Amino acid sequence: MTKLKIGGRVFLVSFFLMLTGVTVVSTISSLVFIEAMRDEMDHTLLSTTIALDMELNAAFDRMKEKLFSQTLLDIEETGELIERNDIPKLNERMESYLRTSGFNTITITNSEGVVLSRPHAPNYVGDNISGKGYIGPALKGREVQIIEAGTTINLGLFYGMPIINKEGNVVGTIAAGVNLEDTDIIDQLADMYRAEVTFYYGDKRVNTTLEENGRRITGTKAPPAAVDAVFGRGVSYYGRLKMGDENTLRTLYRPFVFNGERVGILAAGVSTQPLDQAIRSAVYRVAISAAVFVLLAMRASYIFARNIAKLSSEKTQQEIFLNLLMKNTPDAILILDNDGKLIDCSDVFLRRPQAGGADRPEGRTFSETLKEFLSAEEIAQLNDVFAEAMRDKKSISLDKIIDFDHAEIPRDYTVRFSPMFDAGVAIGCLVMFHDLTDLQMAQHAEAALQAK
Repeated sequence: MTKLKIGGRVFLVSFFLMLTGVTVVSTISSLVFIEAMRDEMDHTLLSTTIALDMELNAAFDRMKEKLFSQTLLDIEETGELIERNDIPKLNERMESYLRTSGFNTITITNSEGVVLSRPHAPNYVGDNISGKGYIGPALKGREVQIIEAGTTINLGLFYGMPIINKEGNVVGTIAAGVNLEDTDIIDQLADMYRAEVTFYYGDKRVNTTLEENGRRITGTKAPPAAVDAVFGRGVSYYGRLKMGDENTLRTLYRPFVFNGERVGILAAGVSTQPLDQAIRSAVYRVAISAAVFVLLAMRASYIFARNIAKLSSEKTQQEIFLNLLMKNTPDAILILDNDGKLIDCSDVFLRRPQAGGADRPEGRTFSETLKEFLSAEEIAQLNDVFAEAMRDKKSISLDKIIDFDHAEIPRDYTVRFSPMFDAGVAIGCLVMFHDLTDLQMAQHAEAALQAK
């Protein structure tokens, strides 16, 4: 009778421990995979906005270089045409220049700012644009770069320079412009990074790949939280943008700095559908695995409990399962008590140089255990995260580069602090070091192949 009672207790305990163990392992594996997908998504967003920033600034550099290289040798002759008021010859030259320059606009004025030639809008001349930010300084002999509303385009990146005659007098100006509402740049970036791309001037959306009913969504405002982050605090902002009933974009909003000032927002978004599908798939796999495991665990637990009862062994299924888990897991796992002292660790951690070897490190503090692998500042950071996880009763992850093997080849780890509870009371913390290096290398290699 006593053996039946022992066997029954062992059966129940081992069954639930095994079920909990497989659920925890499956959940952790799924969370690590989902976290890796989210990191890859954020990397795509950051790369896209940086590329857009570089492209916009490169557009100005190309503009300046081309304007100088193609007009510098002809500047005196252009000045003579302005002084002679030879408009037909001036138009002929500027029309040819516009066709080969790649600019959207070319404008020539006289010394008073009156437009003499506008090849992109040949019938729209004679107006005085001396008040424009790209003309006024040029009339005073200064080169200028600026983003503002043009006369014939809603918003442009303009470069203006004076035209000076042989006597050193400003006889006119020449200004080139790139239309910031031109979709070629953002369409190319969207195709390259497979992301939605948007440019805001101020908080207004002026150019985007986002469409609604077949038309690009322009003229709308950026989310208030993004505006506050970019213009109020000068930082980037991650948010979610809902597109229709079924699609949501994870979106990064970064400041766009021009002439030393934050003038706009660069935004990139990718659909969360793959991530949502991965989460649903992970939940489904965990549920199926748990269901299958229930049947297997019931049979295994019964046989095991029967043998335990016969042998009157004090070993429980829990101890065996945990020992197997700590012995076979590929991740370095540390189990700490509430004071941060080591209770147990996985075998893979013991095989690390300086981790303990034959002299097991149980009883050491978290700091003493890791001092061979991390600096004092890094250990202090991990201690702060441990304290925060225990205080807030929640799991916290962070990324660390650690050379566990002392091979002078550090590897990338996600370090997760997961408080452990018994009847609602915290009894310790599980610290897992999950190596992401091989996954990241594979993802970067795939991204490089796709970029080609």
